[in-house]
Amino acid sequence: MNSLYMKYFVFLVFICFLFPEKNSSDIQNDINNRNNELTKIMNDIQKVEELIQLKINEEDENQTIIKQINNKIELTEKLIRSLNEEEIYLSGLITKTEKRIVLKERELIKLKNQLKNRVQYLYKNGKGNMISELLNSNNWDRKIYRIKYLNILNKYEKNIKDRINKSIYNLKQEQKNLKKEKERKQYLLSQKNNEFKNLEKDRKLKKEYSKKLKNEKKNLESQLEDKKNMMAEIENLIKELVSNKNEIQKRENELAKIRAKKNQSTSGNFAKMKGKLEWPTKGKIINKFGIQSNNKLNTLYENIGIDIETKTNESVYAVLDGVITSITYIMNYGNVIIIDHGAGYYTVYSNVENIQISEKSYVNTLSKIAEVGLNQSSQNILHFEVWSNQKKLDPEIWLK
Repeated sequence: MNSLYMKYFVFLVFICFLFPEKNSSDIQNDINNRNNELTKIMNDIQKVEELIQLKINEEDENQTIIKQINNKIELTEKLIRSLNEEEIYLSGLITKTEKRIVLKERELIKLKNQLKNRVQYLYKNGKGNMISELLNSNNWDRKIYRIKYLNILNKYEKNIKDRINKSIYNLKQEQKNLKKEKERKQYLLSQKNNEFKNLEKDRKLKKEYSKKLKNEKKNLESQLEDKKNMMAEIENLIKELVSNKNEIQKRENELAKIRAKKNQSTSGNFAKMKGKLEWPTKGKIINKFGIQSNNKLNTLYENIGIDIETKTNESVYAVLDGVITSITYIMNYGNVIIIDHGAGYYTVYSNVENIQISEKSYVNTLSKIAEVGLNQSSQNILHFEVWSNQKKLDPEIWLK
């Protein structure tokens, strides 16, 4: 009997320290932390998607859109890596849970067998014999010993039953957790497939916008080249005007006569108007005078005037009285009017249509000379220049 009791006792101690493991609370915290990380990445992706849509709606620069698409692609790739890590983690967790279930099932079988053996033993040698022997015994000490022994066996039997119930409960919990983990793994696999599709879609979108940007750059380069050619042609026109001394003198004399009849100063009129000239049209300056940078092409170019964006069919006016010296057409940049204001000062009006004056005619200050035309980009933009002989001047300094 003592030997059997000792065996049961050792087995109990062994069960108590059997299979130390991470509790379900720790595992859940682990999963929650990973979920939080995935949620953050998903939120970042959503924000970038909204920004991309905003940029597309605003028809913003293609370069900015491509940059945002690249950002989303990087975040999506990061999310896929995290989903892969989560899948590996869950696969490991599922394997461990399955092993724990096997161990708990074995433990349950052992406990049930132990209880079965216990019942069989008591049936053969058990409580009935012990109680009978206890009642027939005349030895008081022996009675006490047997009562204590019977109590220990009863407690041990109850302990085994409790452990069986607990094992059954734990087994059900593990099976429940395993089901959740397998469902989550399935969800992750589905989500990962969706992200792969999104990634492919974004790469296709990037390719489309890259192509669009390439075409846009090509058009910009062409426009920039046209602008340089236009400016070179205007410079040549001014050079020709300045080099013809006889024609200059004729215009000076004509201007002096006309101004004298109007009781105006016959010379130095333009030089006195610095910061006082009327605007050639209504609008806003979109390109200033001097060296300008083209961010899309990463190039520098010289703007020898200013570009004023206007409404459709906006009128163009002479900023000061003078003689029309040239009306010409420059390929890809429209009609050009040049006015001589005397004393070597000239103003240039490019990209105009519906011209209402003729060469060698005199115009008063604020006389309507034309209307702003459309450029290659379908914008109403007047290009305006101020010259002193062959020196380019900043028009903004001269305008009101």
